[in-house]
Amino acid sequence: MPRNGSRATISLAVGLFLSHPLTVQAAPLRWELDAGVAAGIDTNPLELSREALPAAAIPSGAFTEASAGGRLTGEWSPRAGWFTSVEGSGRFHPASFDEADSAQGRVEAGLGFILWSEGERRLSAALRGFAGAERSTFVDPATGGLYLAGDPNAPVPIPDRFDRDATGAALGLRLRTSARLLLLLDSRVSRDDHTQDYDGVPDIDALDSRSLLLRPGARWNITDSVRLDVIGEWAAVHYDELPSLDSQGSPAEDEPRRYVSRQVRASLSVEPSARWSFLLGGSAGRRDDVHAGYYDALAESAQAGVVWSPLEGLRASLRMAQSQVDFSNATVGAVADGEPRGGDVVTVAGSIEKDLFERLTVRAEAARVSSSNRDPLYTYDRSWALVGLRYSH
Repeated sequence: MPRNGSRATISLAVGLFLSHPLTVQAAPLRWELDAGVAAGIDTNPLELSREALPAAAIPSGAFTEASAGGRLTGEWSPRAGWFTSVEGSGRFHPASFDEADSAQGRVEAGLGFILWSEGERRLSAALRGFAGAERSTFVDPATGGLYLAGDPNAPVPIPDRFDRDATGAALGLRLRTSARLLLLLDSRVSRDDHTQDYDGVPDIDALDSRSLLLRPGARWNITDSVRLDVIGEWAAVHYDELPSLDSQGSPAEDEPRRYVSRQVRASLSVEPSARWSFLLGGSAGRRDDVHAGYYDALAESAQAGVVWSPLEGLRASLRMAQSQVDFSNATVGAVADGEPRGGDVVTVAGSIEKDLFERLTVRAEAARVSSSNRDPLYTYDRSWALVGLRYSH
């Protein structure tokens, strides 16, 4: 579920697999198509705080949702192939509340290689490039919440759009050491360019940034029905113009803001039968504000889910998740020696899906989100529900 309103996504990807030597040969093309439409109600799509703003100022209402995606693949040899894909989704509100609309687009292209194989063991690599655009409601890059500058009791108006373009490249390595163990290493460099610099909005700076991500991990199929995934992550973000903050929270001129984060995630999947599957997971990590540590933060999360299929073509799922962030130095309302920022978000979501025909599925989803925070600006409740159709080929 996207944060703050609707999103639309477009992506294109290409992959290649190399043998020794490369022999080009014709192969049938394969394609996949997925599309969906839905309608629903959202009580608080902008995730505004009812404690900080009058209840009458928090809009709610109906929305429509649409998604579409396609994938095309081909092979040049048993070890050489390519793929392209495109996908999109969006959530849209009535004209009287179109500031809650959001959209996202992405195009990807890549090359991949099987570098070595021997029996069950295999080493493969995939190189991808991507470009995209996102249209969403405005968020604070430091906290991940809505950006409200100045006095928390008298916040400045929120810009109704947060539009950015993203470009980058990614390299993925996969080493299968046995039938049950797969080692992974993903890396990515990317750049975010915002289409507005928000100079006309007080206390908001340009948010263009560059980032680097390294993600090693392992997937262990303990048995045919039990799987363990462990993923580590190291990321660095460097803003072009957004200034760093000193230890008191004041801008440090000529010092662009930089964050370095580290995280470990683990999940256990259990599928005891064709009718039941379970998921347990958690993560823990920290982010360092490189200049003076003002926005240093610790984060942890936990989630659990179950999928039940009592009849063929019928699936019901339930997911519960909790995430918590605690800041070391940043205070509520930027008050010196004040209460540090932080809080948690609890999400409960459920869905029911029924296959009507071979490729058509009807679905219903509902969720409840509750955010508790030491800063009243980030304390809110939100509920949404939708009913829709999905087509897959």
